[in-house]
Amino acid sequence: MANGPGFHGKGLNLMKKILFALLLIFFKNPVSAERYTCSFLDKDGKTKIFTETRSGNKFVDGLGIVQSKIKENDDIVILYNVTLNEEMGIIHSTIITKSDLKFAKTISALENVGGKNFPQRIKSESINGACTVTM
Repeated sequence: MANGPGFHGKGLNLMKKILFALLLIFFKNPVSAERYTCSFLDKDGKTKIFTETRSGNKFVDGLGIVQSKIKENDDIVILYNVTLNEEMGIIHSTIITKSDLKFAKTISALENVGGKNFPQRIKSESINGACTVTM
């Protein structure tokens, strides 16, 4: 009774409201919590992990970078982002198949190595692996 005679009833009502709000959010927007956790082996044979989390109609990776473009259907998710400035152009792309949760990720960069836009050096790296998806 240290908290007053009506404390437990008020606390229970608040908990019901919170539970109702959480259920409403979960069932109204189940896709908004979609997260792909993907793993691959690096050049040294060590397992590396990255995530792509749906945030509304965008995906955000584990570093907080928003994938600016999304193409998606029932079978596949394609995420890509392009960065372009005077020193470098970078394209990040990730393709995830929904049926078997395999992925391919490619990072390509075009770097200036001398004068203005010439000569240029191209670097590209691809990785493949498997993902799990949680809602």
